[in-house]
Amino acid sequence: LSTASLSSLVFHGVYPSLRTMNPTHRNIALGAVATLGVLAVGYYVYTRVLKPDFDAPPDKPEEAEEAKEEEKKPLVERDEKDVQSEAPPKQEEPKEPPKPSKEEKQIEQLAKEGIKLYQARKFDLALAKFDEAFALCVDVCGYTDRTTVKVAHNRSAVLEKLNRPDDALLDCDLVLSAEPRHKKSRMRRSRLHYKANRLWSSLVDMTCTIMLVERELAAKMRQGRQPEQKDYPQLPDYMQSLTQAVLKETTDSLRERQRPPPPTEYEMHTIMTTYDYYTALHDRLDAQLQGPVPNNKLNRAQLQKLRFDHVAEVKTAYDKMGDDLPGKIIAALDLAEVAIGCREYATAAETATALEGLLAAAGLDSSVGAEPSATAEEAQTAASHCIQSTPDIGRQNTIRLWLLLGVFRHMNAGYSKARPAYMAAYTKVREISNQENQPAGEENNDAEEWTLPLDPLSLEVCLLVHLADLMIDAKLLLEAKRDFMQALQRKRNSALVYLHLAHLKNLEKDEQGAIHDLQKCIELDPEGVLAHLRIAQIYSAMENGKYIDKAKEHITMAEDLVGGRCDVLMVRGELAFIEKRREPALKFFERATRADPKNSVAYFFRAMVFIESQRNDEAKRELEKAIEIYPEYSIAILQKATLSMNQDASVAKFEQIVGEVERAALCTKTDEDLDECAQLYVTLKAQVESAKQLGFEYIREP
Repeated sequence: LSTASLSSLVFHGVYPSLRTMNPTHRNIALGAVATLGVLAVGYYVYTRVLKPDFDAPPDKPEEAEEAKEEEKKPLVERDEKDVQSEAPPKQEEPKEPPKPSKEEKQIEQLAKEGIKLYQARKFDLALAKFDEAFALCVDVCGYTDRTTVKVAHNRSAVLEKLNRPDDALLDCDLVLSAEPRHKKSRMRRSRLHYKANRLWSSLVDMTCTIMLVERELAAKMRQGRQPEQKDYPQLPDYMQSLTQAVLKETTDSLRERQRPPPPTEYEMHTIMTTYDYYTALHDRLDAQLQGPVPNNKLNRAQLQKLRFDHVAEVKTAYDKMGDDLPGKIIAALDLAEVAIGCREYATAAETATALEGLLAAAGLDSSVGAEPSATAEEAQTAASHCIQSTPDIGRQNTIRLWLLLGVFRHMNAGYSKARPAYMAAYTKVREISNQENQPAGEENNDAEEWTLPLDPLSLEVCLLVHLADLMIDAKLLLEAKRDFMQALQRKRNSALVYLHLAHLKNLEKDEQGAIHDLQKCIELDPEGVLAHLRIAQIYSAMENGKYIDKAKEHITMAEDLVGGRCDVLMVRGELAFIEKRREPALKFFERATRADPKNSVAYFFRAMVFIESQRNDEAKRELEKAIEIYPEYSIAILQKATLSMNQDASVAKFEQIVGEVERAALCTKTDEDLDECAQLYVTLKAQVESAKQLGFEYIREP
């Protein structure tokens, strides 16, 4: 069996092709494939031999095939054979079996009469015979005797024909309580659950059936016998719709319970360094800290020490502030911006939270929201409310306040509150820009000296880019394009706009358009490193590495600008990984962790390299480091679970892994990651529940 056919077993048409996956998702999917061995054999026949019609109505039962089987062989004899083949090995039968009692003969006669009536489609009369036989069975043999089980199974078929699903389900329950490995009752109960929209129960019964068949086939092959077509189950025509419906229900349930964690410092750094305002803050602070000393006289450790001391100094000043609300807000803004400029993002995030608390404690309602999909008028109304709730701290500090709160709300997925915050800052910048453009000679008594690190027009454009990126994250791409176009109207030659517009085009699979915009960004800002890195990443992903040499050219240009910076090393490592140069990839990612010890992504990529090299123990250690740095790192948790289930297939271990995958799903930040988690979660949970019902200790036989 190919890995692609195995992967699509339970989620036919849901899992993406393994060939086109990126390395992270491909490894996770391959891990899931390893657990789907219990489903593979039946699905092979289902798609290659039986060739089902996937366009058939999902609720149509398999009446035609069932009727053919019933015409060929009496129902009781067929069921008896199934039960005997599924029952555990018996002790050696005595040479002279005891003669059946009078009651047993009567039960057999009633069952035969019921079968004839069933075949004649006289279901009411057949039911009467099976009812009488069942009552005798209970009196003579009890509920768990094999004879009672056979009669109950046959009666469930009649009850299903009579459209009495609840009664048929009771008989299936009785059969499976006595014989949990009765395949035909599993199939019937799955069908009954599906028709009643009990989708999860239906999937579990179907999974039980396929697990049983897989073990029977494995046992047959161990004995040197080749399986025949009759050994495979005919899966129902609703299998595809069932699995997709269960997956959708599960994904929706997980999404409702999701509580995405706050961004890591690595993520905050990646976000902040793409915006001109915060890169300008960083450059201005570094220039202040270094003073007259040339750059090459301070190494990285010395400069970082200066940054750390400066943040501590500003924090001390903030802590000493009294009850003066405007003064405390301004001190908090100073601390947050200094922390961002000095790359102390945890302190910046704490200060942003403190600012929200200051406004709330003062009774200033700053939480009025406007969804990304709201009209421009609704968003402007919410922005005006933000401005009105701001204490008298001056226009430039008002801009700083709402920009900062917008950024941290945005990074924490609070889109409805981030949008009016951005718009409040944008509104105040526009006021200042309009005043600067007043005709000469007109007095402007409200003018104040501009102290922010960007000029008003550049800051206005930066805020429009923030708004566009928020729309991208909210999956409103047309609205994002509108904001980008507005930004270009304000400043045609903005490298910042082209950098972020390229990201949008890349999401739309317009790689050439994205590359064009990034080249325009480089033309406008030859010192810009991010454009080179993004072009390299796009080229490396195009047409299975066809343009890898062009990617390397741009990485070299980035290195010429900033040397072995952490983000450059990360892209270097990714290119080496794509080229399957595993040892160089490991070295690049190791250097990235030395440059930034909190870079959990570098540890994750090292784990991916080790997995590709079949060095699973080392991969597990790297994943544990990544999770230690970032406990909510969902994709790392998922990958670690995949490694664990490939090493230990016990039901107890799989049950533990199900919990880990669920935790990963609740921490995901993208729909793509949530889908990956949900697929594996459904597969493993169904297998665990099925194995427990069947009394198996292992999902796969050791």
